[in-house]
Amino acid sequence: MGTMLRAVVVGINEYKDERYRQQARLHFASSDAQEIAALLGLSQTFTSESVALLQNEKATRKAVRDSLNSTFSQRSFDGNTIAFFYFAGHGIVNPHDKRTSLCCYDVDFTDPEAGGIRLNDIYDWLASSSAECVIAIIDACFSGGMVAGNVDHQSASQRAMQAIEALRYPEGKTVVIFAACGSNEEARERKGLGHGIFTHELLRGWRYGAAAEKDGKVYLLGLANFLTQDLTKYVQKPQITIRGSRPVPLWQTDLVEAKAVRVMAPAPKQHSYIVSPQSSMAGQVYRQVKLPTERHTESPDIKRKRLFIIFVCLFVLLIALCGLSIFIVSRVIHP
Repeated sequence: MGTMLRAVVVGINEYKDERYRQQARLHFASSDAQEIAALLGLSQTFTSESVALLQNEKATRKAVRDSLNSTFSQRSFDGNTIAFFYFAGHGIVNPHDKRTSLCCYDVDFTDPEAGGIRLNDIYDWLASSSAECVIAIIDACFSGGMVAGNVDHQSASQRAMQAIEALRYPEGKTVVIFAACGSNEEARERKGLGHGIFTHELLRGWRYGAAAEKDGKVYLLGLANFLTQDLTKYVQKPQITIRGSRPVPLWQTDLVEAKAVRVMAPAPKQHSYIVSPQSSMAGQVYRQVKLPTERHTESPDIKRKRLFIIFVCLFVLLIALCGLSIFIVSRVIHP
C-alpha cells in the first residue's frame, strides 16, 4: 500500500470584519491555497485520501477547526500516512497574552480569540495526530506588528521546536513546520509572481522540480533546504523545523524539466487582482492591520526610503551651494 495523504488547505483574501476589510485584504492567498490543493491531487508519490479546501467565507473558525480535527485525528498509529495543513492569510498577536493566532474568515481583529486559531493549538494537532508524517505550512505574518506593544515574540519555528521537544512521539514519526518568514519580518506577496513570495518558491521547488534530487524526486528535506537558500533573494527568511530522519518524497518530476526550472522559474500566471499603493520592489506586504489601540511604528523599508530621500535632497543642496559659491567668486574676480 502506498502513502496516503489527508489535508486541510486554507486561503483567505477578504475577512468578514467590515471595520478592517479593506486594510486586511490580501490578493493571492485564496488562489495560492487553490494551487496547493491542486498540487496535492497531482502527486505521484502519494494518494490523496481527502483534501479540504477552505477559501474566504468558507474558512470560518468552526470550519477550519472541524477539518483539522478530522484530518489530524487520533486513531491508532497510521503508517504511510501524511496529515497536511496549509494556511495563507493573516497572523495576529493577541494583545492580552501575546500569543500568535491564525486569522480565520470570521476573526475579530481586536480580539483574536474570536475567530482565530492559536499556533499552540496547531502544534497540539500535529503532536496528537496518529499520522506517521505531519506537515504544517504557514504563509502568514508572525511579527506581531498588527497589535501594539514592544514584545520579543518568538518565531513560529522557535515555538514549534519548543513544543516538539516537550512531547514524545511514536517511533518513526516525522513532524514538519514551514513558516514563511522570521519573527520580525513580514510575509509578502508580489503582483508579478501572482503569488505570495513564499508560496511561489514553494511551488517552484515542489511542483516544478527546482528542489528535485538526482533521482528526479522532491524530498521534504530537500525542499526545506531549497526554500531557506532561495528565498534570501526576496529578503525573506523562512523558519523551518523538521523532526524525523525518514526521507519523505513529495513529488516525482521529469529530470529534464527539473534542470530547466533550476535555471528559469515558470512564467507567472496572469491575474486580474489590484495591488494597493503599498507595493515595493521587495514585494507586496501581507499588510499590517492598523487597530485603534496600535501605536504607530514605521517599517524598516519606510525608514530606508526616508533616509534616501533626505540624502538626495542634501546632495542636491550641496551641489547648488557649490554652484552659487563658484558664481559669487567669479563675479568678485571678474566684476
